[in-house]
Amino acid sequence: MTTTLPTTTTTERFLREFEVLKFQLQEQNPDWVFKIRNEAIQNFKQLGIPTRKNELWKYTSLEKIVAQEYSHNGVCNRTIQTHPLPWERDGVRAIQYLESIHIVTYNGNYVASLSSTDQLPKSAIVCGFSKACENHAELLQKYFSKIASFEKDAVLALNTAFVQNGLFIYIPKNVSIEKPIHIQNIVDNKEGVYYFQRNIVVLDARAQANIIETYHSSSPGIWSEVNEISVAQEAQLTYHKLQNDLPLLKQITHTTISQAQKSFVHTGTYTMNAQWVRNNLHFLLEGEHTETHLNGLYLTKGNEFVDNHSLVDHKMPNCYSNELYKGIMNDQSTAVFNGKVFVHKDAQKTNAYQSNKNIVLTDEAKIYTKPELEIYADDVKCSHGATTGQLDQEALFYLRARGISEENARALLLKAFMGDVLNTIKLDALKKHLEELINKL
Repeated sequence: MTTTLPTTTTTERFLREFEVLKFQLQEQNPDWVFKIRNEAIQNFKQLGIPTRKNELWKYTSLEKIVAQEYSHNGVCNRTIQTHPLPWERDGVRAIQYLESIHIVTYNGNYVASLSSTDQLPKSAIVCGFSKACENHAELLQKYFSKIASFEKDAVLALNTAFVQNGLFIYIPKNVSIEKPIHIQNIVDNKEGVYYFQRNIVVLDARAQANIIETYHSSSPGIWSEVNEISVAQEAQLTYHKLQNDLPLLKQITHTTISQAQKSFVHTGTYTMNAQWVRNNLHFLLEGEHTETHLNGLYLTKGNEFVDNHSLVDHKMPNCYSNELYKGIMNDQSTAVFNGKVFVHKDAQKTNAYQSNKNIVLTDEAKIYTKPELEIYADDVKCSHGATTGQLDQEALFYLRARGISEENARALLLKAFMGDVLNTIKLDALKKHLEELINKL
């Protein structure tokens, strides 16, 4: 059911929408889920939509975005009804040459008929969020809203209150998934809709997986996605997020990853050809000897806007984290980077490194960067830094003096600038795919 509400404050509109939908939500979910929804909406009521007065949203006008006239459809259970499929119609397909376990969500719903999960072991679980509530409730209760806390986060609270769609992925103990798991999110709607999706990914002890998440949308709307990821003792996860083919969709993503003792996580976030994006990436290092890598690349043009916020929370001793984000801003586009490393008092022997580097190609392009360290332990090795500049004119002159055109010389310099982020990608098909996308920009 889609409801258009009278114009009030944005916060009030969402609260009234919840009142319209809550009985439907209550009927479709177990009592324990609805109890969490109620707690979340009460938190949202207290917090309200964040404004620029909130330090974490200082450069991002969220209130302006969510106040636009989209249909506030909290329960968006749409299925595929039209053919050809979006990627057949628009020429969009999975990453070329990538041999993967393919998972498709369509307007937020898991579509088994378009997914290829038969190569997973029988003990693994892949299903939609609503099916997980029905069939795997005991397991789901351990993770739903337990990893990503909505207590102080209004956007997380809003997603928790309304979410009905998404994925549940469980990789059992000692299981190594050889092929990457490719999650392809398709948004295909004639009208603007506010989508809510919740993905819960669990790697049990000593499990291994490589997950790639991509997006395609040819319709306007707002996509609110929360990923809660648990990486158990000695488990290993590589998680790539490619935000591409989003010329009309506005996207707000929040990914929280909890790491247990001796676990390893590598993340890559690559944003290009996306109208408006806010990424929150939080790491909870809750066991000793964890290793965490955060890499990001954002390329903006026109009036595009990309905001990356990261938090690496070192709670235990003898852990390592390394973060490298690079951006290239063109035309009148804007980017934001806010990376924070928090080291608790007991997190001795922490090694934490953070770097953000940017190139602005025009006088109108903007970058706001704020790397942060907050350290309460005294035996640590931590560093952070940020640089912003233009293309090296001497290097550009050097290349042009050797017969290379200005356009090709600029492309070579920009490719070299992005190289150390791209080189962290061990999956050749994904790396090649990104290089081809970059060459087209």
